[in-house]
Amino acid sequence: MTKKNHYLYASIVIVQYHGHEFPLKVVFVFKRGSKGSYLVLAATQMTKLWGIYFI
Repeated sequence: MTKKNHYLYASIVIVQYHGHEFPLKVVFVFKRGSKGSYLVLAATQMTKLWGIYFI
């Protein structure tokens, strides 16, 4: 059995909103049932451990 990749790309970016900066993790995932389409998910709740952000 082969494992499929469930996401296309994931990254953490720094966002500025109303003068505040915070990390935001964005994940591009395949949209089920729509060939060639994807969704972008974003999360601000992350844990920072040894300088690495985990979601």
